[in-house]
Amino acid sequence: MKVKNQGPDAELVITFKEPKTDSNREEPNGYILTGDLEGRTRDGETTFSIEKSMLGRTLEFAITPDSSSGEGESITVTFEVPQTALDIDYSAWKEPDEREWALIVKNPDKYLGDKFVVYAEISQFDAATGEDTFRADAYPYNTGSIWIDGDNCLFTGSARELEDYVEDDVVRVWVTSLGSFSYDTQIGGTTTVPLFSVDKIELA
Repeated sequence: MKVKNQGPDAELVITFKEPKTDSNREEPNGYILTGDLEGRTRDGETTFSIEKSMLGRTLEFAITPDSSSGEGESITVTFEVPQTALDIDYSAWKEPDEREWALIVKNPDKYLGDKFVVYAEISQFDAATGEDTFRADAYPYNTGSIWIDGDNCLFTGSARELEDYVEDDVVRVWVTSLGSFSYDTQIGGTTTVPLFSVDKIELA
């Protein structure tokens, strides 16, 4: 058994094989799982999504061959689900230096899908941007107030995750680059800025 895809998409992968002790023994039609994990599989592998209620628990379940003859013994399996199975390892998010940040702002599409940690001062978060998107002046490190030095960027995430943040907040944001985005300005022009998906956010 193993945990796959640590984070919100974490799964518990169960792989098993019944030993053959008799060449005349009937091959099972599949396997039935009962106990803390319940299900049925036709082959020797099955996958379950990990839920919060499983974290830190020792799961116990039985695997029983399903055959018309009724032959085949059940085996009982236990597995302790790591408390951190649904946590995201943010070590893959890179903190760019000033030169790297300048290159990202210059050509956002080149960094599509890349992950960064940046600081931002929220400059617009209202009915015009919506509950799940804000505009901010972003920079690779916290200068205390980065209003003058930051670069105009757009950040989008879930409304629930962003509901406690308002204009003028300085935040630290773990983001994934979505490339460039163009939008109409209030004075009638169009501007193109880097667009980021918010993976994690906190007050700086």
